[in-house]
Amino acid sequence: MWVKSSIYALLLAGLTWRLARPGSNILTLPPLPANYSSFDSCTIVKENADAPVPLKYCEDAVFWQPDSGSNKQLIMSCDPNRKEWNTVMGPLKNPNSRGALWLYTPGSPGSAEPIKIKGYPPNADFHPLGIDVLTPSGSDVTYLYAVNHGRDISTIEVFTLSHDKSPIATYQKTLRSLLFRSPNSITLTSANSFYLTHDHFFTRRLPPPMGMVMPMVETMLTLPLAWLQHVRVKPDGKLSISLAAAGLAFANGASLSPDGTELAVASSSYQVLYMYERNPSTNKLRYKYKIEIPYSPDNVSYDDEGGIVVAGHPHLKSLSNVAYRKASHSPSWVVEIRPHQSNGTIYGALDDSKTPFPMASRMSQPETHIVRTLYQSDGSAFSSTSTGLIDSTTGTMYVTGLYEHGLLVCTN
Repeated sequence: MWVKSSIYALLLAGLTWRLARPGSNILTLPPLPANYSSFDSCTIVKENADAPVPLKYCEDAVFWQPDSGSNKQLIMSCDPNRKEWNTVMGPLKNPNSRGALWLYTPGSPGSAEPIKIKGYPPNADFHPLGIDVLTPSGSDVTYLYAVNHGRDISTIEVFTLSHDKSPIATYQKTLRSLLFRSPNSITLTSANSFYLTHDHFFTRRLPPPMGMVMPMVETMLTLPLAWLQHVRVKPDGKLSISLAAAGLAFANGASLSPDGTELAVASSSYQVLYMYERNPSTNKLRYKYKIEIPYSPDNVSYDDEGGIVVAGHPHLKSLSNVAYRKASHSPSWVVEIRPHQSNGTIYGALDDSKTPFPMASRMSQPETHIVRTLYQSDGSAFSSTSTGLIDSTTGTMYVTGLYEHGLLVCTN
């Protein structure tokens, strides 16, 4: 009896220690400013007046450079029906209305237009979440892969991109597997292979009440039940799927470094980035360390200089309230992470005290990196930040909002 009680006590102590920082952050609404940015100015770009659908509820975004001499454009995965169909947070009410892919072209002013999807099965659902694009070396074909949360199963949709007078995504194929349990973020390693995060073991697709209760329990207890796959599409179309990393808590966004030797994976519940060393020849990963984030990170992206931009959610309860139409907005936070030394530049100590809400109360600065705030809002100016990208050439930052109307563009 004494041994059993001691084991229970140790387990409880371990869980309490594990939940101390992320649990407090998840449950505590931080006093964020209405609108703070480290940039000179930020504007919200919306759809053109003649657009057939609104530029709303965009989860992911990636850069696309049609050719080496052109400027970077932005591709976004958006779903105006997200408050009716969200297989990660719920609800699962009505999957009928389709989501969309959007293209933003920077300029003065920039313009956003929906990407025409050509050849897609007319009766198939399309609720895009994670996306990635890749133009193989020596090729003029750009591939776009999109995680699709359909009504019955989640799949991976494959397109090729082109742009003449307007952008077009031509449907190529749908990838299906019983091992695609809860796919979230996709990171291409070639034209026919990719890493794929799975955010939960217990999903919203489970029959009630399991589908309502168990995913939340998994999230709130930061249970390490999520994982990362590497998927290769064979010449015959069959899939070769291997386990790349396991024991993750709510694995969300993932991104490869510019040289392909490092992979960052966000844990939304444990509020860290898992950092892995990657072998580009074999796609094998070796865990290196984790970096604390002062909120629940959603998507991550590297810039050309090796810095990492992380957007996410400072208060998951507020985000859930927006998802279930109980609130109009939820807080936003975007940070930048850089090694102390990168490309010959040595970054010194960071003074975060001038930020309206310093991150010191929610995390400790890592020994290996510098973390600084790029954007904060209580949600009234821009809500539910999910992806942040920085164009290293222009210095412009782009931010999408999971339940926001428009694209945030910040410049100096």
